[in-house]
Amino acid sequence: MFAGIASIVLTYYAFFYLHDEIFPNVVQGDFIFLVLFGVMVTSLLLFFIQKINEANDKLQALAYLDPLTGAANRLLLKEKFNFLKTTKIQSIALVFIDMNGFKTVNDTYGHEMGDQLLEEIASRLKSEVRDTDLLCRLGGDEFVILFTNLDNENLDIVKNRIQSNLETPVFLNQQTINVSASIGTYYTTDISQAVLETMLKEADKAMYKAKGRDLQYEGAAVPLS
Repeated sequence: MFAGIASIVLTYYAFFYLHDEIFPNVVQGDFIFLVLFGVMVTSLLLFFIQKINEANDKLQALAYLDPLTGAANRLLLKEKFNFLKTTKIQSIALVFIDMNGFKTVNDTYGHEMGDQLLEEIASRLKSEVRDTDLLCRLGGDEFVILFTNLDNENLDIVKNRIQSNLETPVFLNQQTINVSASIGTYYTTDISQAVLETMLKEADKAMYKAKGRDLQYEGAAVPLS
């Protein structure tokens, strides 16, 4: 935009003050056509710049976001984690979430319903994160949330709140589906020594321990009606 305006101003200056040197064969009455030409060229440039930016945004979304849920993917999780290690934060926590009985939903209603359920789960999880946090879908029905600056007490509060949120029945296609999740966490204040893969493995182990306790709810995703 600024380049276009500058181009028109320069054209005005050159036409009226350097007319004999630059536009010796152009009468001053034709100045309006030069201005219109400059506006047209500027408009075309802005249009192409907008399209290029839109294409770049789409490519970035494909590179960093899960196409189904809009949550981050592993690549963005890794980049965010590495970036946080360069900032002044007090703690990093991972919350590892695995849905219970998700296979039952797919087997009962089909994968389309399963995808809709994942979208709803992701929407609920997004409501639990701050702007500084990051929700990531690892794949299937597994999600991870990257938190910063939480102490152990607040992390437990957040974990319990997420668990309660995910246990609220989901209504899809005139069906009521009970869902639940097994959740594991890993927390560290040793930011400089934190390793993402190690933290993921530890949070995954904690999740499987929780799943062992939650096995009595494994059938909770069967339809109620």
